[in-house]
Amino acid sequence: MNRLDAIEEWADAYEHEVLLIGRDADERKEFGDALLGISTELREDSEGEPIPIAIYSTEKTIEVYMNRDGMSHEEAVEFFEFNTKGAYLGPNTPIFIDTFDWEIKTKGAIDGGTQ
Repeated sequence: MNRLDAIEEWADAYEHEVLLIGRDADERKEFGDALLGISTELREDSEGEPIPIAIYSTEKTIEVYMNRDGMSHEEAVEFFEFNTKGAYLGPNTPIFIDTFDWEIKTKGAIDGGTQ
């Protein structure tokens, strides 16, 4: 079972609404590698109950746009910033964290991976 499947199964079992990237199951799978996990400690509803929030990698989400849609890095960043990260879809809107994958890949390409 992959992380996306595990999160969907958890949400169903506990009757949580988790907002994931993608309009349908196929599109959610495309972003599955960018999905890092869920937090229940960031937001609460009006009754003080935790709201599960999906957490995605910024860099891996941008990579999906580049690979899937043939965007350049710059185009994918702009699209991501405006249409994905910039979209507010309610209190369970996903959050994105910088995992510094780009910097690690760039550093490795420049110095052969030595630190």
